Amino acid sequence: MKKEIVYQAVVFDLFGTLIDNFSISEYKSILSEMAQLLDAPPNLFIQLWFDTFKKRCIGEFKNIDENISYVCRKLNLNPIISKIKDAAQIRFSFTQKSITPKEDAIETLNYIRRQGLKTALITDCSIETPTILENTPFKKLFDVCVFSCIVGVKKPDKKIYEIACSELSISTDKCLYCLL
Repeated sequence: MKKEIVYQAVVFDLFGTLIDNFSISEYKSILSEMAQLLDAPPNLFIQLWFDTFKKRCIGEFKNIDENISYVCRKLNLNPIISKIKDAAQIRFSFTQKSITPKEDAIETLNYIRRQGLKTALITDCSIETPTILENTPFKKLFDVCVFSCIVGVKKPDKKIYEIACSELSISTDKCLYCLL
């Protein structure tokens, strides 16, 4: 006889699951706008920005300004601080606009919670995402949020899942990872 698994929590990813992934063409357009503001060659700026993805995700940059400054240094540029801040605002606004729930995402999370299950979010993201999520409908729908940029590990490292389960006070075998 097969033993039935009784789940106590459901863990969700943010990008591509609860919200749409960035449109690559729109993202490159935003990065080009940032590059132009910084007097950086757009193609090189974009490539270096993509090259810093993992550093952003594991929190090596404490803010977007640091990430922009790092890319500028690699390009031998030294833009004034106000331009870096303006470029960071472009990035922040783009991310903020992108964090829009998919149809049925909020309804699904509410349904799961009404069933008595805990909910968690695990996401690979840069440092602006936790701040932005504070002002979305998602904030009140998770018992635990684990952001790669804060914990210093990203998926698929099992440690990020173990962190979520530990914070939920449940064992990993009692947690379902959900992709919508």
